[in-house]
Amino acid sequence: MKHLFLLFVIIITFNCEKTKDIFFVRGSVQSKSFEKNEIIIAHDTIKGLMPPMIMPFSVRDTNDISKIDIGDSVHFQLVWDDKKPYATNFKIIGEGIVVENDQFFVDEYSEKLFNQKLDDVTLLDLDSNVITLSESDGKIRFISFIFSRCPMPNMCHTIRSR
Repeated sequence: MKHLFLLFVIIITFNCEKTKDIFFVRGSVQSKSFEKNEIIIAHDTIKGLMPPMIMPFSVRDTNDISKIDIGDSVHFQLVWDDKKPYATNFKIIGEGIVVENDQFFVDEYSEKLFNQKLDDVTLLDLDSNVITLSESDGKIRFISFIFSRCPMPNMCHTIRSR
């Protein structure tokens, strides 16, 4: 009876353990920080998780940060656990591309209050045609946009819900 109880406890323990999702990622190293334990990578689509973008990845082992250089093309695993996702098992594949600083987060437009005229901007419509507000016929327009980079260091709005 004791053995049966022990077997039952072992089965329950292993079945209650949280599973970790592992995603395989390819990208180019843009920068790295030993102080923050992170590497910023321009990555390809992470199948089942998010579209391509440039974003920071937490790294638990600083040896992973040490063995790669800015500009390396890497393959690695993104481990998604309940605490905090982290990158591991880096493999250098070759030379990647370092994206030039394009001042993405520099605010080139001033804040507008309700009923103020917007600055002229260039946008893409649903068919990827270039349009500008100055070419508009004066009608009310619905404008929506999608980030192509994660604006927040620890969370990306395009990551699937868990």
